[in-house]
Order: sequence, then C-alpha cells, then structure tokens
Amino acid sequence: MARRQPAAGHPRTLARRAERRGRLARARDRLAAEDKARRQAQRAKQEAWEAAAAAGKRRGRRPADEPPRANRAGTEPRANTTGPDVWVMRHQKGYVAGYNGQIVVTADQVIAGAMLSQHPAGRTLLHPLLDTCHQQLNEAGICPKLRTVLADSGYVSEENFARADAGKLRLLAPLAKDPGKDPGRHRDRSPQRTRHLDHFPATARATRRLRHHRGKEDCKMRARTVEPAFGQLKTCQKLTMMSRRGLTASESEWLLACAAHNLRKLHRHRARG
Repeated sequence: MARRQPAAGHPRTLARRAERRGRLARARDRLAAEDKARRQAQRAKQEAWEAAAAAGKRRGRRPADEPPRANRAGTEPRANTTGPDVWVMRHQKGYVAGYNGQIVVTADQVIAGAMLSQHPAGRTLLHPLLDTCHQQLNEAGICPKLRTVLADSGYVSEENFARADAGKLRLLAPLAKDPGKDPGRHRDRSPQRTRHLDHFPATARATRRLRHHRGKEDCKMRARTVEPAFGQLKTCQKLTMMSRRGLTASESEWLLACAAHNLRKLHRHRARG
C-alpha cells in the first residue's frame, strides 16, 4: 500500500518550510553579526593606533583599511544551516563542527560537573566551568569546597591564575606545551618568543607551585582522572558525536552521558563491595 505524501498546503509541509526559512534567516543574521564584529574590532585597532601615534607612542604599521578576512584562508564565509548553534572547533585530526565539552572529575573519576560550550578556547571556560560545577553540586545537595584544581595547558592565562589566587584556589596547570613560557625547562633552547614571568605575577606563582615536589606529584594525577573519563565516554558509551541538534538538546545529551558514566562507576563500586 503506497504511503500518501502530504499536499503542498499541508500544515506539516508549511511548518517544515517555515522552519527552514527560520534556519536560513538565523544563519544569515549570524554571518552579518560576525562581519560587523570583525569590522568593529578592526576599527578599534585603527583608533588605538591613531591615538598612540598622536601621543608619540605608535608601534608597528597602521592596521589596513581593506575589509577583514573571515578566516585565515580568505575563503567565503559560510554558516551551518542544519545546525546553526555549532561552531568550528579545532580537533586533533583537523577541524570539526561541534561543541566544546567540559567536565570536572574527582580523584575517583567521578564527574562532579559538566557543561557544553560554543566557545573553542578552553582558557576562557575554566572559571565558568567551576561555577557550573558548584551550582550543579549545590542543586544535588552537596556543598563542596574546592582547594586544588588540576588543569592542562589550554587553561593557562594570567587572568585564570589571578582569579584562582583571589578565591584561595590552588590551580596547577603546566606550561610545557610552549617551552618558552617556562624558563625552568629546555634552558638550552632559544625560543622566538620568551614570556617574562616577572610581568605576570600570578603565572609566576603558579610556576613555582608546579616546580615544588608536591605540585609535581599532584599534577601527575590528571592523567589518571580526567583523561580516562573522556576516554570512557567516547569508548564505552560510544559518544563520538551528538545525536541531537541545537545547543540545548546537545547539552542535555552531554549531561545524560555524564550521569550514565557516574552510574557505571557507582555500579562497579557496589559490585566490588
């Protein structure tokens, strides 16, 4: 028996057309907003250069007047019409359109907090992630007090270290990905850019904590806590891509996967007895 196709004037067909027009309109508005932001940033740089030149403190060339490029390759800007919320993220094997999944893991590989972000840079998500972790634990009736946080080098910034010091939080994050950032390593090398830690007091204090024998031992725990948790999410739960579209739906799926991870840990703990 043949399946009837909806007529052109069917409400379902009209709804699909309206939804498609809405996605195209959001994609167009997003491209326009990104272009406007790039032009405003370029204009701000030009005004800063002109102000410095008027004060006799100009450095380098004046920013160009031609329109800024949308990307490094200079290609035509594009927007994802099927998933307008996704962003291009840098991946180990290149680039992928998706989200930035963040988790907070305890020493027992239990996920204490999780969030999904559209921002590709991890250094801006450290304290929002910790705030989200506090909120989620408080909603569960748990009132923890964080004392030590282990993070990778992607979270390194003077602002993060300074905010952690202000909150009496012991933040340990290695600077090893860029040898020029850590003067205690690779002394025989001469990197092109050397970061003078005297100009970044919070980063200098964090570097001294990391060089201490206690900091070194604590930093090794990260490889035994958060990295296995990500591996178990991808391997055991087959979470290599999202099954739903949209930031809200994908975040719900991400939180559900993290909850399932914790249930597996609880089941194994009780089985061991």
